[in-house]
Amino acid sequence: MIQALFHLFKGNRAVMNYLTDNVTHPVRGFIALICSVTVWSVAEWLLILAALFAAGFVIAFAVAVVKHRRQLLQVLFSYLTLAAAIPLSVLALMTLLWNVNYHADSFTQKSGILVRDSGVDELYEVTALFASRLVEDSGVIARDENGYFAEDFEAMFDLSKTVFRGIEAEFPFLRGRELRSKKVFFSKALSEIRTTGVAFPFTGEANINIHQPLAWVPATIAHEIAHQRKVASEQEANFVAILACELSGSAAYRYSGNLLAYNYLASALAAEDYARFLEIAKTLPSGVNADLRLHYEYWKQFEGRVSEVSDSLYDGYLKNQGQALGTKSYGAVVDLLIAYYTPNG
Repeated sequence: MIQALFHLFKGNRAVMNYLTDNVTHPVRGFIALICSVTVWSVAEWLLILAALFAAGFVIAFAVAVVKHRRQLLQVLFSYLTLAAAIPLSVLALMTLLWNVNYHADSFTQKSGILVRDSGVDELYEVTALFASRLVEDSGVIARDENGYFAEDFEAMFDLSKTVFRGIEAEFPFLRGRELRSKKVFFSKALSEIRTTGVAFPFTGEANINIHQPLAWVPATIAHEIAHQRKVASEQEANFVAILACELSGSAAYRYSGNLLAYNYLASALAAEDYARFLEIAKTLPSGVNADLRLHYEYWKQFEGRVSEVSDSLYDGYLKNQGQALGTKSYGAVVDLLIAYYTPNG
């Protein structure tokens, strides 16, 4: 029923906005508040329990088939009915707690930042801007003996409660509950599917992969909080994360956000004009290059069949929710950065 109503009304922006503002966001926020009593991810434990339940379900089914062979059809009907009801119920909750966000007003529509056609000159200008910020930030960032980013780990998570206050002043519709982001204990499993974090809809938590290179953790925290604040699109969540980091008042967050922005901008510029990309890249200090290289090498090791299947499934999910670019929409953050930082074209 819920799925039928969703498909009937998902094209009605007014209905989707009402659900997002008055049902989805408040309910998910309240659940997140309850889950905030622990610093570790409740979502992670729910997934572990779900896996154990699935294993127990299969065992119970096998036992029932053997024990009640004379009522085999009845056993099959009972277990198959339950097997269908559970995922359908989860899907209904997923729709109410998250999927409606894809069909409500987007961050771009609320903010008035309009993505437009832009040329390589503007791309070069904005890439150079973020490179200069990295040069400036790198001098105040704590580094380890290998030259890598080494800011205080716990401080990053402590600041996650208030990191959006700066961007909220510019975009009040991003206000939400100030909750601490969650560390994922089995973070390496997230890396195996090339996932930096998850805003889990059933608990409302911002779950962070802490196995990834440390320099990228603050930007990941900001990205997942953006999802908590009703920003559904991945490209918009990346942009919001970058701007939230810039306005956070924290050197660690600002540096991480600038790394994220530069990574996307530099990749786009290299594809358009490699000579101008090299011109900018040569200005970066060794510490920044070390963090960029570590990020590349870290994720390179997880390329393979598992990550390909994961990427394909998530790409299909995004497209099914009306995100036409699928996972490629991550790269479209470049267009938002250009629109925001060169407003007059």
